[in-house]
Amino acid sequence: MKNDLSKKLRSLWADRRGYSKRLLYSALVMLAFCFTFIFFGPLEMVAFGGDSFFYNYTDVLPFLTVTAVIVFVVLALVIALLRGKIYNYVICVISAVTVCGYLQAALMNGSLGTLTGETVDWAAHRGQMLWGLAVWAAVLILFLFIMYLNRKVWRTATGIIAGLLVVMQLAPTIAIFSGAYADVKVDELSDYFLSEDGLTEYSKNDNTFVFVLDYTDYDYIEQVLKKQPDFFDKLDGFTGYTDAISVFGRTQPALNNLLTGCVDLPYNVPAKQFYTESWTQDGKNFLEALTDNNYDINLYANHRYLFGDAEFAKKYVSNLHYIKEGIEYSEVSLVSKLLSLSVYRYAPTAIKPFFWADTNYYNDGVYKETDVTRYILNDSKYGEMFKSG
Repeated sequence: MKNDLSKKLRSLWADRRGYSKRLLYSALVMLAFCFTFIFFGPLEMVAFGGDSFFYNYTDVLPFLTVTAVIVFVVLALVIALLRGKIYNYVICVISAVTVCGYLQAALMNGSLGTLTGETVDWAAHRGQMLWGLAVWAAVLILFLFIMYLNRKVWRTATGIIAGLLVVMQLAPTIAIFSGAYADVKVDELSDYFLSEDGLTEYSKNDNTFVFVLDYTDYDYIEQVLKKQPDFFDKLDGFTGYTDAISVFGRTQPALNNLLTGCVDLPYNVPAKQFYTESWTQDGKNFLEALTDNNYDINLYANHRYLFGDAEFAKKYVSNLHYIKEGIEYSEVSLVSKLLSLSVYRYAPTAIKPFFWADTNYYNDGVYKETDVTRYILNDSKYGEMFKSG
């Protein structure tokens, strides 16, 4: 019996293929894996999520490239050290995961919404979780079954699939770099950031704080009061403005609408023109009027939600800074967050709750500390600062 066990164990490691041949094949499979999950996935999400991230695809390109190359080289070399059936099983699993991840992102993510911070009702996605896991299991079993039936056919099919995955994703990558997609063009505002300057500076006498909730208009407040008339009694100084109507369902352009009263512009003019003209109502520039009366204007938000022209914003916003003056990325933090975002995109739905985070998570901590602290939206952090102030 011991001899039989020893013989079976040796058969797992027995391999007629040389190291160079195994390396060639592992390199092809790892190329598809790294290109999909480490390079293309994060790059595409940042490129098309320019309004949400404080960085753009040209900023993350070198970090993703270096990371993908290092992981590709190391894993391709290490996997090629494996032999026999163990090598085949590892290649099989990596190939199946790559295919499943691609299918997950392209076809099986469904309507999970955007990373705005709103809670995802994962219980409502139980069916999606189950059939998603079934698809992943079926693809893995199919790869193993083909390998069991015919190793030559399996190697050929796996190699072709790996090559196709790279080619299919190479086309949109080139399109992003060439500027073919209007949504991914890097605007000049990406070279600027808002700092925390003045965030905790208060007058010794009177201060007026106005918190604008862009998802909440008075119709909603009335619904709350009907169910619980004393709901707002515990909020000292709460004022419900009965004429406050949130016309838009997203922060952008709801902020401009709530601050200036503009309503019709977003549907009638180009976006860049809207984010300039929205500040001018009844012939008066709201921001210009404040600066002419010796007010400093500090904004604590995503400036790309409020403006479309850097030259216009620089005239009025005191805490707007040029990013090239010294703010640098924290490479490890940025790459780790982008890889976490990639896992959220490509993982089966049943795994996604472990990697869910709102957009602010992917902005926070990606810059090194300097004398000028970049403003990052963080409600709990600001709450503590506000109380202490």
